[in-house]
Amino acid sequence: MLGSFLRKFFADYGSPDTNGSGDANLAYQVFTHSPNTKTVMFQADWYFNNMPHPIGQISTFTFDFGQGKQLQLADLVCPGIDPLKAIPPIARRFVQQALVGSPFTVAQFEPNQTEGELADNYQAWALDADDLVLYMPAGRGAGGVPPAFITPRIPLAELSPILREKGCSTGQG
Repeated sequence: MLGSFLRKFFADYGSPDTNGSGDANLAYQVFTHSPNTKTVMFQADWYFNNMPHPIGQISTFTFDFGQGKQLQLADLVCPGIDPLKAIPPIARRFVQQALVGSPFTVAQFEPNQTEGELADNYQAWALDADDLVLYMPAGRGAGGVPPAFITPRIPLAELSPILREKGCSTGQG
């Protein structure tokens, strides 16, 4: 996963631009949820001389080393629960806090909206200590997308009724 991501990034942006019209940067951060669960977050920024803001992308990869697999958002919640339907009502107040002073609305940062949706179906997320961190939008800077990301932190304790690691109320998990 990480190898393919990095190979593609450097194939696309690794050699200097001979036109002198832009530049690309890639930064990363590692978050730890437990000794066996870590998230690697990459932030890529492309700078083009003719644009007012850089274009950017957040990509995240969360791994459970105990199970030897990459986790998807659905792996965090109890079986039968759609995370894109169950998380938004819980996350709403944390998204609102992240939007203070912004012209955007909470509804724009909820998945599956048809108009002006900036949640990107929660494709960029991290487990950091006792929080689920959402990076929205996953891509930014072009086509009316805001020039900055919002990163609401939802305490896992708030999500406990739907979390698989809490045992699930049905006893599955």
